[in-house]
Amino acid sequence: MNDKVTQPMAEGLRQLRTRYLTQLEERIDYLKNHHEIANKNEFNEEERLSLRSLAHKLAGSGSIFGFPHITQAGQALEQALLEGSKSSHNEILSLLTILIDACLAAKNAN
Repeated sequence: MNDKVTQPMAEGLRQLRTRYLTQLEERIDYLKNHHEIANKNEFNEEERLSLRSLAHKLAGSGSIFGFPHITQAGQALEQALLEGSKSSHNEILSLLTILIDACLAAKNAN
């Protein structure tokens, strides 16, 4: 491809990545809030579904934007939440912490 094509594409991808990192701040706050809730008691079904949805989104988007550690952590949390009672509350808390740390590492690296 010539520079007339690749430069606008690269700029578009850079803008998407910047937007992703901005949205990541909101998602980190959301994850931290759920971690606080989970520290106090078990998740109710609505909270579990909401957290699983976000874990799924992060798992899908992390690698696209160059953060495979977010993808891996999101997949692990999503799987634990899908397993329901097979996953202990402490396991979910641990996986949630790992996902928060992965998101923070991505945010702080940029």
